[in-house]
This record gives sequence, structure tokens and C-alpha cells, in this order.
Amino acid sequence: AGGKIDARDELVQRWLGLYPARHAMFVADACYSGLALSTRSTGLAPETRDYLKEVLARRTRVALVAGAAGEEANEWRGHGLFTWVLLEALDGAADANKDRVVTSDELAAYVKPQVAQVARREWNASQHPQSARQGEGEFVFVLPDRIPAAAQAAHAEGKTHFAAGRLDAAEAAFRQAVATAPGWTAPLFNLGLVALGRQDGKTAAAAFDV
Repeated sequence: AGGKIDARDELVQRWLGLYPARHAMFVADACYSGLALSTRSTGLAPETRDYLKEVLARRTRVALVAGAAGEEANEWRGHGLFTWVLLEALDGAADANKDRVVTSDELAAYVKPQVAQVARREWNASQHPQSARQGEGEFVFVLPDRIPAAAQAAHAEGKTHFAAGRLDAAEAAFRQAVATAPGWTAPLFNLGLVALGRQDGKTAAAAFDV
């Protein structure tokens, strides 16, 4: 966190272009001078008939990064402000229409203003997350109708460990949450963040694969 990366970097472009999954999402707690998608497109309107069936069948590439060029990616509560808000969003805060599904559009719509507001309030700083996409598909996170209390507790424990940099303990807790609530995508995504913290891109890519 706190870095500045040129998202037009050839390796990022190549990964997004060649990664075999139908849906790929690039997330970085760093500020970028340009987003990793050379062209942008608009996703299908949520009012589209059989919306989820349609967006899951279509290919998409989504990028969501912590800030714009010239901005700092601020630290908050033990790790990046962007990451903290992202985890909050994946816990269900971004589910604007309460359908138990968080799309990448809902994720961006929640994360962008929340990060900007906290950065302004806490440090009088500018931090405006940026997003871009290719294709009409959607990256979708499914929230179980009922998340067992044990899974919620394990997930919360994992986030606490992750914030403190205890990656082994965080991984164990997130895996416990997955085992207790197999349909809950938030701990799966967080296992990807743990892998990124270890600089293990291959494992992270598998965790983010949908």
C-alpha cells in the first residue's frame, strides 16, 4: 500500500488480456497513473432480463485501484484504507439492492465514495479509487442467505489477523470460514489478498478466479 504503479505496465495488460478465466478482476491498494484496461465499456443494465445469467455468461475484465495519479494510498487501522473498505464491501455493505449478490459495479459504487470520504475526514487528503472494465459480463460475489455465526466469527478473526500482518493466522481463519460457509465468496477473496501479501500471484489468481 502507499505505492504508485503505472497500470499500463505491459505485464498487467498481458495478464488481463490472456488470463483464461471468463471473469478476471485486478485489484490493487496502490495509486495508478492509468488503469490497466486500454478501452472501457459499460456493463449490462441490472434491469436486463435474466441479468445474472447473462452477465455470468459474458466475458469481462475489471480493474479497481486505490487512487488516481498523484494521490497517496493511505494507511488506516493497520493496513490500506482501500483494502479496509473493500473488505467491508465484500462482507455485504456493497449489496445496494439487498439481493445477496455483490457485483463489481456495486463494489466500485461503494468503495469509491467511502474511501474518498474517510481520506478527507481523517487526513484532509484526496484519495479517489479508480475503476475500469472491458466486456459486458460481471464479476459476482455471492452472499449466503444465512451466514453461520461460526463462519462470521472466523472471518472477523481473519480480518483482524490480516490487519496485523499475521498472514498464517489470517489464512487459517479464512479457510475455517470457507469450510463453515462454502457459498460465501468474501473469505475466498480474502485468501487471495493473503496470497498477494506473500507475493504469491499464482495462488492469488486461483482465489480470485470466478
